Amino acid sequence: MRSKKEAKRILKAFGRAEGKARIEYIDSFLPEKTSYIRSINYKHMLRRAAIVVVLMVMIMALAASAYAAVLHYLNYTKIEHKDNDEYVSVDGTSKQDDYYDGVTFFEPTYIPDEYTLQSDEYDEVFQERIWKYSGKNGKAIQITECSADVGFHVDNERSTVSTEIICDMEVLIYSFDDRENGSFQECYCQKDGTLIMIAGNLNIDELRKVIEGLVMR
Repeated sequence: MRSKKEAKRILKAFGRAEGKARIEYIDSFLPEKTSYIRSINYKHMLRRAAIVVVLMVMIMALAASAYAAVLHYLNYTKIEHKDNDEYVSVDGTSKQDDYYDGVTFFEPTYIPDEYTLQSDEYDEVFQERIWKYSGKNGKAIQITECSADVGFHVDNERSTVSTEIICDMEVLIYSFDDRENGSFQECYCQKDGTLIMIAGNLNIDELRKVIEGLVMR
């Protein structure tokens, strides 16, 4: 008798366990269970997307900071006068006169075809180098490079002024209306301890190529 009762008890326990397993198996296909599983996967996807966005923002911020670090600004203070704009070197007024003792001269590698080199002058005392080019009908280009601790003046009565970023340099451009020879530009930019001044009958595209030919090597 005892063995029969024990057998019945074991069969009932086995039946309950099997029934529970079947119910759990069926429940896994119910919409509520499926949506729950999907919600877990969706949350994981959102987390991954958020991590990717954060990483992209960090990479862009690092790239921007790196770009800002290599950008060469024209380190001058502008003083406006009635007929001219005066530019005073910030470093030249706060540092010793020999702050920019070692001036690097950048050789021109691009000049429009219509111009020919007339002279290449170097002043060792003032650390200044000047290239002069001439073209047809009185057109001319002059490139001057000197220490960036010297100041300069620009006529502001007949010109319009703008700023461009060329070759990671802040380039100050004064445009004049030359009725006989077309556009005339005067531009100023600074590469470390060197002030670069370009003046001549050039349009903006030609001016950009001249600057690229100076500093991109």
